[in-house]
Amino acid sequence: MHLMTRKIKFISIIISTATILSLSSSAFSEKRIELDKTVIKGNTELPKMLYIIPWQKVSNDKKAPQRLVLHSLFGDLFDPVTPLAPEQQVLSH
Repeated sequence: MHLMTRKIKFISIIISTATILSLSSSAFSEKRIELDKTVIKGNTELPKMLYIIPWQKVSNDKKAPQRLVLHSLFGDLFDPVTPLAPEQQVLSH
């Protein structure tokens, strides 16, 4: 009787191993699907435009030019130069 239970255990182990191997082989045999490529471009039909809208009223008052202050190690070397008006250019030559 002891020999009979050993055979039954052995046969059940072989059957369960064969079942597991057959299931795992079907999992590895997945079909490979290849999809076509899709290219998406932006809408190029509309013109590219830039609207500049002032947020304050522009005044025609002539104000004294403000001096731009640059703090640096070089002192006055990099001070901004404002162009002279045409009348001043004639007088300076």
